[in-house]
Amino acid sequence: MDTGHLEVARLPAELTRGVGPGAGADPGVARALRYACRLFDAPGAAVRLVGQHGLDLAGQTGAVGWTEAAAKLCDQVRRQGRPLVVPDLYQDARFAAHPAGTASPGLRFYAGTPILDPCGTLLGTLCVMDHTPRAAPSAADLAMLEDLALSVQGRLEQLDNAVRIDAMARRAALMERLLTLTAEAPDFIGALRAAGGALCQSIGGTFCHVWRLNAATGQADLIDGTGFGAFQNPEFLARLRRLTLTADNSPVCRALVTGRQSVVPDLQAEGARFPAVALAARYAVATLVATPFSVGEDRCAFSVGFAERPTDLATKAALLSDATLALRPLLRRRIDEASVALFRRAVEASNDVVVITDAVLDAPDGPRILYMNQVGERETGYGVADVLGRTPRIFQGAGTAPDALASIRAALAARRPVRQELLNYRRDGTPMTVELDIAPVLDDAGHCTHFVSVQRDISARKAAERQRLEAAQELETLIRAMPGAVIRFRRDAAGAWVPSYASPSVQALTGLAPADLLAGRLPACVSEADLAALHHALDLAGVEGEGSVEFGCGQPDGPRRVILGQLRATGTGAGEIIMSWTDITGTRAMALQLAQSAKLAQLGELATGMAHELNQPLAGISLAAENALRALSAAPGAPPRVRQKLDLIIDLATRASAVIDHMRVFGRSGSGPLRPVALAGVVAGAAQLLQGKLTGQGVHLVTDIAGALPPVLGKAVPLEQVLINLIVNACDAYRAMPAPPPQRTIRIAAAARCGRMRITVADQAGGIAAEILPRIFDPFFTTKPEGTGTGLGLSISSSIITEMGGTIDVETRDGATTFTILLPLAA
Repeated sequence: MDTGHLEVARLPAELTRGVGPGAGADPGVARALRYACRLFDAPGAAVRLVGQHGLDLAGQTGAVGWTEAAAKLCDQVRRQGRPLVVPDLYQDARFAAHPAGTASPGLRFYAGTPILDPCGTLLGTLCVMDHTPRAAPSAADLAMLEDLALSVQGRLEQLDNAVRIDAMARRAALMERLLTLTAEAPDFIGALRAAGGALCQSIGGTFCHVWRLNAATGQADLIDGTGFGAFQNPEFLARLRRLTLTADNSPVCRALVTGRQSVVPDLQAEGARFPAVALAARYAVATLVATPFSVGEDRCAFSVGFAERPTDLATKAALLSDATLALRPLLRRRIDEASVALFRRAVEASNDVVVITDAVLDAPDGPRILYMNQVGERETGYGVADVLGRTPRIFQGAGTAPDALASIRAALAARRPVRQELLNYRRDGTPMTVELDIAPVLDDAGHCTHFVSVQRDISARKAAERQRLEAAQELETLIRAMPGAVIRFRRDAAGAWVPSYASPSVQALTGLAPADLLAGRLPACVSEADLAALHHALDLAGVEGEGSVEFGCGQPDGPRRVILGQLRATGTGAGEIIMSWTDITGTRAMALQLAQSAKLAQLGELATGMAHELNQPLAGISLAAENALRALSAAPGAPPRVRQKLDLIIDLATRASAVIDHMRVFGRSGSGPLRPVALAGVVAGAAQLLQGKLTGQGVHLVTDIAGALPPVLGKAVPLEQVLINLIVNACDAYRAMPAPPPQRTIRIAAAARCGRMRITVADQAGGIAAEILPRIFDPFFTTKPEGTGTGLGLSISSSIITEMGGTIDVETRDGATTFTILLPLAA
C-alpha cells in the first residue's frame, strides 16, 4: 500500500473529522490558519483534506462558520487543481446558477488554494472566508497563501511520517508477539489459536476463527476459534461446525478457494446469502474480514469479526494480510517441527532398525551413517555414537552374499527403492538375517540427498520357515511312502466339499494327476452314485469328526479299483477334512474268492453228506435191478422190454452215483502242491457238471481232447473251476445276443507244444468290444447287467492259472472270442 507519497488515510482520526472553530486541530495546522486570517485580514480560515469519502474538514478558525457553500467551493478548488478567488459570491457570474451561490447567504468572500504533496497529489484545500465582499487579493497575497498551504503540507507530511512510524512500531510489536506466541505454543493448533487471539485483540475484533479447506469436499472446516463474550461459548463454535460452508454460501470458504481476502462490511445486509454470516449477525457482529493463507499443502484462513464497522477497515484488513504473510513461515516451521518430532518419536518407537545415510556413493567406503535409532543399539550391539560417520559395511561379514550387495548397490546407483535379504553381523560377531528396505530421499528438485533404510531382523522367521519347510518335506516323504493317497477337502463359499490338496500317489489310484483332481475332475473317474456316497461321508465326518466310505474309482480306459476312504476332521473345525485313500481291490477280490472257496467247501460237505445218504439207496436200486435182471435171464420167455428197462435203471443209478461223487470232489479245497493232472478228465468233469445248463440253453459243447495228451502240472479242481467259468460266460454271452445263431457251439481244444499245454475255449457269441478287452481280467469289471455278475470270475481265473505257473489270454475277431490257457506239462 506504500505509494511513496503522503496518504491522508494514515493521518490521525481527528484531522479527518469536522471540529469546532480552532478546537481539536493540529497545532501546526491551526497556526497556519491564524496566519492566513492575519494575511487577508479575514474573519475565518479552514483546511479541508481529501479523505476516504471525499473532502473532510480537518480544522478551521475565526468567526466564519463552516458552511455548505464553503465546502462546495473547496471542492471546486480540488477539481480545478489551482487557486480560486471569489471576491463576492453573490456577484460572481461563475456561481450565479451554482447552488453554492444561494446555499449560504452569510458567505460572500472566498480565496482558496490546493494543498499538494511533493509528487503533485492533491491532499486538500487551504482557504480564507468572509461574510462581506472583499477586493481580489494581490498576486503576492495569493503567493503567501500558497506558501501557507505548503507549510500545511509539510506539517501533514510530518504527521504522516509519525503515523507511519507508529504503524510500523505497532506492526513490529504485533509480529514479535505473534512470533513469541507461535514459538511458545505446544503444537500447531495451539499456535493458530494464540495467533488468532493476538490478532483479534490487536485490531479490536470480537472473535477470530481459524479455518481449513477440506480438499476432499471443497468445504471449510473450523479448526479452532477464540473470542470475547458470547463468542467464547462452545455452543457458538459447535453451531459453526454443523454448517456446510462452500464457496457459494460462505465468504470464508470463498477466500480459501480463491486465495484472496474477503471483506463483508455489512453482515446484516449479507446474512441472507451466507448462513455463517447470518449466524454471526445474530450475535451482533457488524463486519467480517476473512484472510486466507497457506501452510504447506493446507489452505487456511483467519476470519475476524467486529461488533461495529471500523472507520479504518481497509487499514485493519491490510494489517491482517501483513500478519498472515508474517505468520506463514512461523506456522510452517511449527508444522515442520511437529513433523520432525512425530517422525523421531515414530522412528524411536519402531521395532526395526532405522538408518539414514548420505547419498555419496562414490566415497571409498560408501555412504556415511548420519542417524540410527535406539533400536539399532539393541539389535546390532553398536552404540549410536559408534556408527555415526561410518559406513553400513560395519554390519557385514564373511557370510554376507556378494550378489545381494551388488543388487543393493545397483538399485542405489539408479536412485530406486530396493528390498533385499542379507546376512549381517552383530558387534559380537553373531550372524543375523535381516530384511533391508532402502529408499532414496529426494529434495524438491528431485535430487537424491539421503538414503533411509529399515532393517528388520528375520532370523527367527527364517528359522521357522526352515523348520516348516523341513516338516513339510518330511510330511511329504511320509505321504509318498504311504500305500495310499492323502486328500484334503474344504468347504467352498457355497458349502460344497472341494479338494484343496492331493498327494502325488493319487494318480496311481485314480489316473488323475493331483492338479487335475484339484481342478474338479474327480467325477471323470468316480461314478455318480459313488460320488454321492463320498460327499455324504464327508458331510457325516464334518458332523461326527470321522468316518469311512468305500467307492469305485478309475479311468474309463483303465483299471477299476475299489477305494477305502477314511475321514477325519481337522482341529480347524468342520470346514476341513483329511481323507486317506487305500486301494482295497485285491483285498475285496480275495475276500470274495475266500467266500467262493467257503461256498465250495460247504458244497463239498453237502455233497459228502448227500453221497453218503444217496449212494446207499442208489446201490440198493442198482443191486435190486441187477438181481431182477439175473432172475429174468434165468426165466425163459422174459419180455425183452423189461430187460431193457432194468438195464436203464442200472445205468441211471450208476450215473447218479458218479455225479454225486464228482460234486464231492469239486467241493474240496484246491490247496496243496501242484500235481500231474489229466486234462481230459478235467474237461469231462466240467462238462458233466454243466450238462443241464448247456442243454437248457441249447448250447452244444464240442471237445477236442486227445486221450494220449500228457498231463499238465496243476490242480484239478481249480482248473475245472476255470473251465466252468469260461463255459458259463460263453453261455451267458449267447443268451445276451439280440439274435442268437441257430447253432450255438462252445469248442474246447488242447494240444501239447514245446513243454506247455495250450488249451482254447472258443465261442461265436458276438465277441468282446475292443475298448473293454484290456480290462476284462480286472477285479469287479463286468459287462453283465447289475445283479447278475460280480466281475470277479475272470479275475479269479487269471489268479488260478498264474498260481499254476501258466498264462491266460483272450482275443476276439469277427464275432468270435477265444480264451487261450498255457500250462506247463508235468515232468
